Formats: sequence, C-alpha cells, structure tokens
Amino acid sequence: MSENPSPPDGVSYLRVMFWSVVYASMLVPLLLFVVSLLGRHFYLCELVGNFRAYILAMLIPCGLILWCTGKRKRAFLFGAGALWSCIGVITPWFPHAQAPAGIEVVKIMSFNLLGNNREIQAVLARIAEHDPEVVTCLEYTDQWPVALKSLNATYPYRLEQPRWHGFGIAIFSKRPFTNASSTQITEGLTDNPFLTVDIEIDGSPVRLAGLHLLSPMNRKRLKIRNQQLTEIADLLVERDVPTIVMGDFNCTPWSPFLSDFLKRANLRDSRNGFGYQASWNALRPLLLIPIDHALVSPQIHVHSRTLGDFAGSDHYPLVFEVSLNARSPQ
Repeated sequence: MSENPSPPDGVSYLRVMFWSVVYASMLVPLLLFVVSLLGRHFYLCELVGNFRAYILAMLIPCGLILWCTGKRKRAFLFGAGALWSCIGVITPWFPHAQAPAGIEVVKIMSFNLLGNNREIQAVLARIAEHDPEVVTCLEYTDQWPVALKSLNATYPYRLEQPRWHGFGIAIFSKRPFTNASSTQITEGLTDNPFLTVDIEIDGSPVRLAGLHLLSPMNRKRLKIRNQQLTEIADLLVERDVPTIVMGDFNCTPWSPFLSDFLKRANLRDSRNGFGYQASWNALRPLLLIPIDHALVSPQIHVHSRTLGDFAGSDHYPLVFEVSLNARSPQ
C-alpha cells in the first residue's frame, strides 16, 4: 500500500505560517498579564491591571489551544497565569468568612450619578426601587440639589457638598446621624471633599464615609489619587469605630494601592462572596470593571451586595445590606 502523498509545499507553508501567527498572537495576553503585575511601579501597568478579567478571558482559550496542539509546557505557563488572574475575578463568587450577623440590618446605596445625567426620573426611580436607608451620591454637581429635592421628605438628614465639577458628594439618610464632617483631601491639588457621618446600628455608632477619588488619566493624576488613598486611610485610623467606606475609587481590586489602603485602614472588600460586580462603564457594557467599592470593617457583616439597573449614569448603583456584630474583634 502506498503512503499518503505529502501536501504540496505551498499548503505546508501556509499551515506553518498560520500556526506561527496563532502562537505569536497568544503572547499578547501573556504579556498583558505580566505587565499587569507591575502596577506598583509603572503607571501604564496599573491601567492594564484594571482589565484582569479580560486578560483571564484571553488566557484560558490560549492555554486550551496550546494543550490540544501538544504544546504542553507552554499551556502550563498560560494556565498558571490564568489561575493567578482568577484572584479577584472568580474568587469573589466563593463564600468568604466574616463576622456573625447582627440583629439590625441596614440597606445602603452608593451611586455615581454622573454630573450631567439628564435622566433625573430614572435616578429617582432607582432610589425608590431599592429604598435604602442611606444614599451616598457622587458627582453631585450643582444640578442635583434641585433635581433630587423630592427626596428631602424621605431623607430628612443630609450632608451635601455639591460642586460645579464632578467631585461633589452628598449623603442622604433616613436615620439621624452625628459627627458629620467634610474634609478636603489633597488640598491645594484638587477640590475633593471626603464626607463622613455616624449612624447607629444596634445602638452602636458606625461611621459611613463617602469618597470620589481622582481618575488616573495620567501619571500626575495617578500620584494624586494614591495620595488621596493615603490621606483618607490616615483619617480613618484616627478613630477606632466600625466603618463603611463607599464610593468611586477609580481603581479596581487588583490595584496594589487599593490593597495598601485596605491593610492600612483595616477594611475588607464587600464584594467577597457576591461576585465580580463590575460597575463601570455602564454606557459601554462590553467594557466593564469594578471601580465602585464598599469597604467594611471586620465587625460589619455583609448580608447582600448587588448592582442596580441602568439609570442614565456611566456607573451602576451599588446596593448592599449590612449589620453590626459589636462583639467581633477589631
């Protein structure tokens, strides 16, 4: 029996070229993964790190292709990168240990309204739909005090710091609060108010803090945002009280600077146990990353954490329920 004829040289050449291009293109997600690990040292690397979920989505099929084509050693390399990338992408779906639940459960909303959002009724409908006891509004520009005036009856306790630009903040509450303060962070560099109030849960004070950090669009802004994280952490540790910090951090869980902030302020990510929850960019739903956070002290039990529906902003509203276990360790 004669052997099968060899394919023509042209076909062999095209096949070699095809797989050469495929293997070369596979280096892109691996390179992006390596670059994303250097965010502490280089500005662009931290920006790349924001898209860890998308890097993971590229690493997995590349590893499978390499495995199926017999490139097992390379496949293991991609597999290792994919496993590492699962941290913060897949792991938030897993159950996480936290303090036992308290008796009184409080629902809170944090919502970057978008300063020039014209869908006022959609914003009001979203707040009414979830009916939180406390609402923190970001990008609280000069239009919003009038636009949200109908909330005054429902939320009689308010701390408002509107701005003409996108870094105004307001906290609306059904509950009385004390120790209300507005602190200017990175004073002289930005006009970013940092708001804090104390509410009572189960008869004990809990500090609620609202922030909107500078977006790191260039190296200078990145440096200022990181300085803001440092200043806020220093402010928080001045008082030993259970704390919830919420808002638009303009960085994802993979930022080494956010990790530093969590350690310094002794907080944890409320996403843990509730999924990926990418909140931005709602106007471009194929490109979503989690930059809106609710970070809580160890004494805070998180009962639920969800994202609300679209309401004209480029951010989805963040809604979560918490209780206080006053006997848990600090």
